[in-house]
Amino acid sequence: MKNVCQLPDDSPSSAIPLVLRRWHNAAIMGPMSEPQTHSEFDENMFQQARQEFLTPKPLQTGSLVYLLLFLFFIVPQFDGLKSVPGIIVLVLVILFHEVGHMIGMWAFRFQDVRMYFIPFFGAAASGRPLGAATWKHALVSLLGPLPGIVVGLGALFFLPWFPIRLLFTAINTLLLLNVFNLLPFGGLDGGRFLQSVLFSRHRVLEVIFLAIGSAALILLALNLNAPILAIFSLLGLVGLPARWRILKAASALRHEHPHLEPNPTKLSDAEERAVFAAANTALQARGLPPPSIVATTMHTILDAAQRPPSVRASLGLIMLYLATWCVALVGFILLSVSTGGPVVWKVVEQDGWRAEFPARPHAGERQEHTPSGPRPAKMSRTVINGVERFTIEVIDGGKPFATKEWIDTVRDRIITETGAKLSREMPVTTAGMAGRELVLTKNYRVWHSRLYVSGTKLYLISASAPEWGENQSRFFDSFTFVSPPAPLPSSK
Repeated sequence: MKNVCQLPDDSPSSAIPLVLRRWHNAAIMGPMSEPQTHSEFDENMFQQARQEFLTPKPLQTGSLVYLLLFLFFIVPQFDGLKSVPGIIVLVLVILFHEVGHMIGMWAFRFQDVRMYFIPFFGAAASGRPLGAATWKHALVSLLGPLPGIVVGLGALFFLPWFPIRLLFTAINTLLLLNVFNLLPFGGLDGGRFLQSVLFSRHRVLEVIFLAIGSAALILLALNLNAPILAIFSLLGLVGLPARWRILKAASALRHEHPHLEPNPTKLSDAEERAVFAAANTALQARGLPPPSIVATTMHTILDAAQRPPSVRASLGLIMLYLATWCVALVGFILLSVSTGGPVVWKVVEQDGWRAEFPARPHAGERQEHTPSGPRPAKMSRTVINGVERFTIEVIDGGKPFATKEWIDTVRDRIITETGAKLSREMPVTTAGMAGRELVLTKNYRVWHSRLYVSGTKLYLISASAPEWGENQSRFFDSFTFVSPPAPLPSSK
């Protein structure tokens, strides 16, 4: 290879990049007190770029544009995020995600590892790999979404004991935001992971993968009517020509120096000059790029010139990626069960009653305590928004009981099961049937229950939520009996 400091010739086969010849022309034609030779000028540029290459300045915040665009897309997709507590949840989820990346960078000894804090949005972690193997790049990408998905799945098991809206919002955000980042699209963590493990093996494969990933994100944006996501994706497409030049230069560099060290501080002088020449070839500048741009391009080319992970390491990483998706799938299944589906009001009629449920209820049976001991009870129950529960339960006592005694028994059982405080207790009448309404509260939840006794059966209508709202009122107001009530037994 020719030394990059040689005087260039005018033949097309010259090994010196065109941009260096332009620097030479600018040097000899510009007004100078003492004319500089081309060799001196190139050497000065190399030394300046080399200095920044070996001791780079702290990373700038320009890369945060991607994070901000992503946030502007994701926030409108969550109803629970349109409040101050919801925004706090989003910030904490993003912070947890970025801390995962940051821990991976620290573990693999990245340099210039730092966290950029964005007011009202969260933070973004960054660092320079500087010699880290490609498989370490892949793990750093995965350490963002993986912990969030695992924590979201674990938190689902606490939802029955703490059925509060904020916890549901946190679980929903943990799963959806991290799973979205896990998608195999360029610019997202999943795309960077697969790019490092699989598609870094050939520059054509990598560019095709990045193009397909960006195009897929644009189609998703159009389908979701999300222009911010489209902008996010378009930036990936716009950057493809530059990435192609980087990969082409890196491929030639790797071919010429098959044992090139990935750590800039371990390069020989000849290897440093080769990386410098490759960077100027990739830049294809018409003017004189500043040394900082050349040094940054040198780092990018050196990273791109690294060998991909071994077959064994790649298989292990792919298995970990698939396992993360399996955990996410389990989380979404449990989240769907906990959520109960969208609100679609349905009229349900059975066992002598009729009511509107905000989603199709699930039927079940269990044993309930009555004045004469355990007896079978039929239940119709549905859950919406993860935390709003609606239940109608019909307990067959087998024989008539004193109304007050039976209602008192069920009331005491409800208080014991919920651990809530009885705030109010009042008489209520529905379709000529006299009953009693209970209002119970706990620091994070409110329960309303109505109890009626008709013949040998007790009817329990119950709704609970973080706060009483239109859904609960509609459910209660819709309940009625569809057959004449049986004569009430004596309450002696």
